[in-house]
Amino acid sequence: MTIRVLGVPTSAGSHHCGQEQAPRRLRQAGLVSGLRQRGIPVIDEGDLPMERYRSMGIGTAARDLDRVIAVVRATAVRMGEILRRGDIPLVLGGDCTVTIGAVAAIVAQEPDAGLVYFDGDADLNTPGSGSGVLDATVLTHLLGRGSEALAHAGTRCPLLDEGHVVLVEFHPSELSVDDDAWPKASDVLTFPATTIGRDHVRTARTAVAALRRRAGRYLVHFDVDVIDSGDLALANFPHFNGGLSATEAFDCLRVFIATAGFAGLVVTEVNPDHDPDGDLLADFAASLGEVLASAAATWHDTPPGGVSPHGNGGRGGT
Repeated sequence: MTIRVLGVPTSAGSHHCGQEQAPRRLRQAGLVSGLRQRGIPVIDEGDLPMERYRSMGIGTAARDLDRVIAVVRATAVRMGEILRRGDIPLVLGGDCTVTIGAVAAIVAQEPDAGLVYFDGDADLNTPGSGSGVLDATVLTHLLGRGSEALAHAGTRCPLLDEGHVVLVEFHPSELSVDDDAWPKASDVLTFPATTIGRDHVRTARTAVAALRRRAGRYLVHFDVDVIDSGDLALANFPHFNGGLSATEAFDCLRVFIATAGFAGLVVTEVNPDHDPDGDLLADFAASLGEVLASAAATWHDTPPGGVSPHGNGGRGGT
């Protein structure tokens, strides 16, 4: 299987600038060259146009909504082309709104697709209830809530069925009471960090197995803020005392991308401004490359680019 790397250098949906540099800086840190050195077929698709954060004034309910929607749609087009080739997309964000475009691309081809949301936050905020930054509302919009325009940015609304989402390692303290209530009453599969204990790999296996019983092929959203900032301070928004170590996070990621049905990876929220010397980026790129290489060794047995086990366009049982 060929990995196709697509950069989406955007911080339009974020709190401030920085993340738009991540695709370029991760390449410079050796991510693409490291994969090639490991014998993995890689094609670099380049980057979409850069979109930096800009101030929108006080009290804006959905900051830079039009530009975020444009990035989402452009991501969906380019990622859709990769999926139609049968290759594995590695999407380098950028803020978390990039994942809306990635999901829009796969559900346009496979309506029963699923999503592993591996993130230190649940991203279930609602426009108007907080800062107005849209990267904190990603799952809200994927599940058909929030801004109507963003929720309808793909070919259907909601983009994902509740039962086709598994939320792994988020910290509930980041949720408001209202944002915490409706997922608990929904079919979303949740594995909050506060209930897992220390066997994170076992949790990863349980989570992806549960998703596979409900959905077909699936994407993995990997927000670097799932790693505690005390161990790897690359996240755009810091998380202390509750996140995973970098080793634990990459061990979980290996499970997600080596399981049959894996269809693509989206990496988000890396802010190179937090690493002026580049040492952390080099470590991150090396670890990500090693995980992808080890998982790729399993893909020839259960090709992730194959047809959904529920049929082309079918729906998994819930």
